[in-house]
Amino acid sequence: MASPPENLQTVDEFWRWALVQWRRADLSTVLLDLQNQHGLVVLELLLLAWLGHRGHRLELTDWQRMVSHAQPWIEDVIVPLRSTRQRWRDRSTVTTLRPLLADIELRAERQLAQLYVKTLDHLDHVTATDPVQQESHLQPSPLSDNLHLGISRAQPALPEQKITEILRLLQETDAI
Repeated sequence: MASPPENLQTVDEFWRWALVQWRRADLSTVLLDLQNQHGLVVLELLLLAWLGHRGHRLELTDWQRMVSHAQPWIEDVIVPLRSTRQRWRDRSTVTTLRPLLADIELRAERQLAQLYVKTLDHLDHVTATDPVQQESHLQPSPLSDNLHLGISRAQPALPEQKITEILRLLQETDAI
């Protein structure tokens, strides 16, 4: 049996990691707040954290390309599915359909992960840094730099205290 292409292996690896992180109540609560109150994308923030943990620092243009490439999928697929699931929360007539909708939404999120990774697949300047350098408190880490990219489009902007909290939670993620 042939092994899957490297970008699919990467998507699978990221997806498994993201699901583990999502199960952390403290982290998922903060990420949902960022999504609902500031218009950020949970999966994008998790991908940025995952890349940072692996020592990969995205350039601004790489991140912008990733975001713009995925935006139609988010706006036309993810957001309508999420909105429908939320509207159905208190409707007893669709109780049996909610799990099906949640499964479809999860599959759409998985496709979003694939879109993100595919966009990054051909970039030649997503660079890994030395893990020892990452530990230095004198220089920003790839995790911190990537996170700042992701939260830069928060509306309204996040206070520094909130950014510090998010970074702390993402630094506590399980090993990759």
